[in-house]
Amino acid sequence: MIAVVAVGLLSAACGDDDGSAGDAGSGDSGTHAGEDGGGPGGDESDLVFAPDVLHQVSIEVAEEDVSSLDEVSDVRVPCRLTYDGVTLEDVGVRNRGQTSFRPSSGKLGFNLKMNEYLAGQRLHGLKKLVLGNTVQDESFSIEALTYLVYERAALPAPRIAQAVVTFNGTVKGIYTVVEVVNDQFLARHYGAGMGDGNLYEGPWDFPQGAGAADLKDEVEEMRSRDDLVALTAAVMDSADGDLVAALDPLLDVDQFIRSAAVDMVTCAWDGYTIAAWNFYLYHVPDRDEFVFLPHGANWPYWVAELDPYDVDFRPWTPDDPAGYLARRMVAVPEMNQRFKDAIAEVAGTPFDAAALLERIDLIETVLATADDSAPAVQADLETFAGGAATARAWVSDRDAYLDSL
Repeated sequence: MIAVVAVGLLSAACGDDDGSAGDAGSGDSGTHAGEDGGGPGGDESDLVFAPDVLHQVSIEVAEEDVSSLDEVSDVRVPCRLTYDGVTLEDVGVRNRGQTSFRPSSGKLGFNLKMNEYLAGQRLHGLKKLVLGNTVQDESFSIEALTYLVYERAALPAPRIAQAVVTFNGTVKGIYTVVEVVNDQFLARHYGAGMGDGNLYEGPWDFPQGAGAADLKDEVEEMRSRDDLVALTAAVMDSADGDLVAALDPLLDVDQFIRSAAVDMVTCAWDGYTIAAWNFYLYHVPDRDEFVFLPHGANWPYWVAELDPYDVDFRPWTPDDPAGYLARRMVAVPEMNQRFKDAIAEVAGTPFDAAALLERIDLIETVLATADDSAPAVQADLETFAGGAATARAWVSDRDAYLDSL
C-alpha cells in the first residue's frame, strides 16, 4: 500500500493544444462587463466558472466570416458573444484544437478574446475564454477531475464549468468552459504584477533547445529567452549527482515533482510528464524561477492500473518519449525518492474518490437542467450517461489500485 503522507493543503486559488495563452503582460483598460479580478477565490470572474450552473452561451459571426472558422488558424474574426445574458460586441473568436478540431458545420470549439477589437473589453473581468467541445471525453468531466486533484494538491489549475453553446442560431451542444492560462491567471495565483514573466507553451522539450519553445508575446514585448536558456543548460548538461543543485536556483523543483505526481496519479497522459505535450512553463518574476502548469487535460485515459511510478509508460504514442526532465527525475535517486513521496501524498488527500465522485455528480445535476429539445444537446446527454459511468468506475478502481500499492 502507498504510505499516505500528511500534507498541509492550501485553499484552492481559484487544452487541448490550442495555444490559448497570449495577452501576457497586456495592461489595457476600458469599459467592460465586470471589473478585473482581484485576489483568488472571490473575484467577479468566478461567475463565469460557477460549477453549479449550466451556463448559456451564444456566439454570432457574420456569414462572410464563418469560413475562417473552418481553418486551423490563429486569426480571429469578430463575433457577438452573449454569456448568461451579458452581451459583448466585437469579441475576437477562432476555432480551436488539433485532434479535437471540428468545422463550423459540426461541434467546433471556440477561443474567445474579449479585447481583440475593443481595448479594455472584458467578460466579468476576463480577457480570454475557451469553450471546449468535449469530443474526446464522453464523460465531460476529465478536465474538472484532473484540475480538482491539482487544486487539492495545492497547485494552480484552470477553473472549469459546463455550458450549452449556440452558434449562429444553431445549438451545438454541451461544452466545457475553461479558464485560459494567461497574465490574469498567473497574477491570480502568484500575486498582483506576477503575470508579467515569460510564459512558454508545449508541446516542447529540453532536447529541442530553448529557441524552439513557443514564448508568448516574444516579438511584441521584445522578451528575452535567457531564462529558458539557463534552465535548458542545467537540464541538459548537469550530471545526475549535480542535477538538483543546478536546478534549484532556476526551477521550483518541489512544484515540478508534485505536478509530475499529479499527472501520473490522474493518468494525465498528454501533460508534460508522459508526453511533453500540453503544459506551460512559467518564469515567476519575483521568485526568479520556473514552474510547470497544466492545461488541455481533456482526453481521458481510463486505465485504473496505470503504474504511477512509470513515467516511460506510452499510452498511444509508443515512439514519443516521456518528458526529458521527468526521465531525468526518476534516474536521480534523490529526485526519484521525492517523486515517490509526492505520489504517496497525491494518492491520499488530493486524489480522494469521494471528492472526485462528488464533482461528477455535480456535473450530472447541472446537465440535468439542460433543455434537451435540441438534437445536439439530446445526443450529448446520451453520451454523458455512458461516459459518466465510465468515469465513476475509473475513479473508484483507480483509488483502490493506488491504495493497493
